Amino acid sequence: MLLPRSVSAAVCVAVAVVLVGPTTGVVATTTKDRAASSTVDDRKLVRSSGWRPVKAKKAYKKTLSKATRKGAAATTRANATRTASVTFEFGPRRGKAQILVGGKVRKTVSTAAKSIRLRAVAVSGSGKVQVRVVAGGKGVFIDKVVLGGRSGGGTTPTPTPTPTPTPTPTPTTPASPSPFATGALSQVDATAAGAGANGSSVNSAAVSPDGQYVAFFSDATNLVPEATDGLTHLYVKTLATGAIRAVDKSEGGVLGNDNGFVAGSRSVGWKPTGHELLFATYATNLIDGTPLNGSLAPFLMAKNIDDNTVGFVAAGVTDASWAPNGAWLAFSSKYVNGCEATCVSTLNGSSQVFAWQVNTPNYVPISVNAAGVGPTDGTGPLDSWHPAWSPDSTRVAFMSWSHELVPGDTNGSRDIFVKTVQTGAIDRASVSAAGAQANNYSEFPVFAPTGNRLAFSSAASNLVVGDNNSAQDVFVKDLSTGAVTAVSVKPSGEFVVSANGSRMPTWSPDGTKILFVSQAFELVPNVDKNILDDIYLKNLSTGAVQLVSVLPDGTNGTSTSTLFGLVNSTGAAWAPDGSSVFFFSAATNFAAQDNNAFQQDLFRKFLR
Repeated sequence: MLLPRSVSAAVCVAVAVVLVGPTTGVVATTTKDRAASSTVDDRKLVRSSGWRPVKAKKAYKKTLSKATRKGAAATTRANATRTASVTFEFGPRRGKAQILVGGKVRKTVSTAAKSIRLRAVAVSGSGKVQVRVVAGGKGVFIDKVVLGGRSGGGTTPTPTPTPTPTPTPTPTTPASPSPFATGALSQVDATAAGAGANGSSVNSAAVSPDGQYVAFFSDATNLVPEATDGLTHLYVKTLATGAIRAVDKSEGGVLGNDNGFVAGSRSVGWKPTGHELLFATYATNLIDGTPLNGSLAPFLMAKNIDDNTVGFVAAGVTDASWAPNGAWLAFSSKYVNGCEATCVSTLNGSSQVFAWQVNTPNYVPISVNAAGVGPTDGTGPLDSWHPAWSPDSTRVAFMSWSHELVPGDTNGSRDIFVKTVQTGAIDRASVSAAGAQANNYSEFPVFAPTGNRLAFSSAASNLVVGDNNSAQDVFVKDLSTGAVTAVSVKPSGEFVVSANGSRMPTWSPDGTKILFVSQAFELVPNVDKNILDDIYLKNLSTGAVQLVSVLPDGTNGTSTSTLFGLVNSTGAAWAPDGSSVFFFSAATNFAAQDNNAFQQDLFRKFLR
């Protein structure tokens, strides 16, 4: 058991859119080309009066079209044949536009935003795509239009050969020819009798290393008789029996008083061996006889669910994870050393990453440069968070806004870094194979089980050749060779349009597959029909992509699904044997007894 640490400090007050269309006329005549997406630069659109060109370095072809006049329209010459995407530039006091496909209004988009950014907006339908200005404001800016691939050309595509069956398939994750996962789907945040949680949020979860339990947070009042106060509690569900219990209790059995914002920062992960949980909470009463200072929350705590012992770890923590060897923890906190002695704030109260050698006074700052110096320039964002350990427990990957961790960091975006704990060496992983820094932000790093590869998501368009979808994608970085591979692409390697992009990767236990979140409905054409965030599975050997967040018959969810809150936790989204995965969804048609309509629930999906 992780020994309880001094909590005196935590009792005290702290010190210190642009359109894309085909270039001209019909895009292609071959079956292969007809099946591909085509990108139309804003200058290739048929534009009514009121539009003018604008230069933009990060835009497609480095140009935008701007219109402030109500009714101004820009139209593609070629037709969409099922799907399309319009990329707008969002920004302060911008206008509003309608996207029409085949003469029908498919979506109305307000391009006003606090900060300037490019974002693709997906629509469906057949016919010419048009953007029509509804309200001018400071202007509607169009970058490009992407016309999605056709559902069929004039000829029949060559069928994919049927693979020769393997005599002894892997028992945990057998290959499936289905474009969607056909296995059973069950709700985890439910009572022992199977009634769904009636709470408003389930925002973090983790699977135990032995696959027996799932821990998750919920503010439901119907999961166990003792937790009816509407506060956020930590629950453990026994998968084999359905039994459920609240575990955010002191050693004396006092239930936690976590009354923090329901969707606030909380994380949970398991120690790699045994049944010890590392979790963040706003509760101040989990150490018997020693109330914690709520102004320093959230607190990082350790709880052994077998003997009910509780230990305090740190204050001001946003996320954390155990090292695979169980000897170290990594966490992000706004207090130096997590409030071990006195609560000294980090620069500007930013979150910074630390590693703690369990049951020792040994702290190692992680989000620092090779010389051990942390960020000193307080003029911009400094935060570092989402620590993820390498399988050998020697390195920590994390994402950071700081530009002072490695030389030459001038992109002004958050990047992925890898820190060697013992030597202090640090490298930036979110760079191209040639070493070019990413031209947009990167996030959510996670090591492959072998430790030589790192998966992450990035909105950068220059990490690999051919990235033209102006959205986040999932990539894998080979840490030995520097090679970068795109994961959230079709088996052919073609990038796909997605308004929200693809993100939050997590590796299968054997390292052969990656689970991720995406709104790119063309990853599995004609199967993903809800044009919402869904869970996808990529087979890295074959390139096959499968839709996971569906009912066994392929019925899509009625709302979004996500892995956020499962990424970077020890025992994250995968069952240890690889046979099933876990994800969150607000869909109302996934649960037999959905008692919190349109609120997020935790589900288990078998991949067979």
